[in-house]
Amino acid sequence: MKPRNKAIKCQQGQALVLMLAVIVVAWVGLTWVVQLSERSQRQTHIQQVADYATQAFAVVAARDLNFKAVTNRAMLVNSVAIAQLVGLHAYLEMLSRTSQNAALVTSWVPYANAAMAQVARALHTVQRSYTTAASGLIQLHQLTIQLLSHAQTLFHAAASVTALRTSQHVVTTADNSLELVLFNHATLPQFAYVWLGYQHRQSDISDFITLAQRSRDPFSQARSYRWFSVSPGLVNARLEKWGGSEISHQFTRHIHWQAIDIATLRVRLGPFRSFTVPLGWGGASAGLRPPFVTTPARDAFGGAYHARRSLSRQSAAQATVLTNSMPAPLYYSVDSDRRLPQITLAVREKDSEYKAYAVSRAGLHFHRPNLLWPRRDAWYERANLYNAVWRAQPESISIAEQWILEQQL
Repeated sequence: MKPRNKAIKCQQGQALVLMLAVIVVAWVGLTWVVQLSERSQRQTHIQQVADYATQAFAVVAARDLNFKAVTNRAMLVNSVAIAQLVGLHAYLEMLSRTSQNAALVTSWVPYANAAMAQVARALHTVQRSYTTAASGLIQLHQLTIQLLSHAQTLFHAAASVTALRTSQHVVTTADNSLELVLFNHATLPQFAYVWLGYQHRQSDISDFITLAQRSRDPFSQARSYRWFSVSPGLVNARLEKWGGSEISHQFTRHIHWQAIDIATLRVRLGPFRSFTVPLGWGGASAGLRPPFVTTPARDAFGGAYHARRSLSRQSAAQATVLTNSMPAPLYYSVDSDRRLPQITLAVREKDSEYKAYAVSRAGLHFHRPNLLWPRRDAWYERANLYNAVWRAQPESISIAEQWILEQQL
């Protein structure tokens, strides 16, 4: 019996060793799982911080583009306001001369002579008062345009600094053990400050003049119409009005707004004889006077030069110069053919054995919602700096770029 009891005791000792080995393996596995879970949670936390920092950077960049779009449109609005002021002065001057000529013709008609004289004096007083007011308003608009141009430069510099500091603040506030990493490498086509290179300071005056011409309101573009027409028998009489406002640079970097308005009575006596009676004319400019030697395009100034060349040149020669010309403003623009900018940032641990990191990317997108602001021509609008509809949107990173980023980290 004794040998059997001894064998049982040996077997019980082997079970204890096996159980101890299982407990050690289970403990090691549990520890590894816990560490892996902690590292996974840490990696998720770092990725979230990287996403927040990149989105904050992209939002500042989008606001920079939207600010420039608003200020570009504001410069065009102020320029068109100058065209309206100049055009209104030419129109009032034409009405004043028309009333003076009418008062002269009706001076021998009882009652009518007194009435027309009163109208002529009233319009002349209004015109003189408006001349002083228009000069001051035009100078104010010119100053506003220059201030908006300089504001773009200041905001451009401020945005480049604010974007980086905002992202760094997001990272340090979320976790002080993390740091922000910027990329500027030849193998990376997109890096943090690519949005600064996507835009450029425009100095071409012809582009601004083209945009200002297209932005004119109907009153500034053309003031040509027929006031009335009568045809008693073979006689036809038409009271016609011609005029408009144009922008010019005259081979310099200064912008000139010019306006002409004329009124004529066109009389046709039968099929072979006709003549034109000038009733009134007026001209104004902010800068150089309208051309009175050369002839502009056919549709310029509402077609006044093409319809009544001599009277239009006379109006240009006698035009009132309200203010000096304005230097062409510098403004920012983008190349719509280029790829939209993307912003790539990385966040990593400062002092750690594993140096965990995360990479995030956000893109700047230009999107004009047709339901809210439909285009009149129903065309798709390409990226530009005239409509403030830029926004930041998260984007994915390809595996190849992730590998390149990992090598830099």
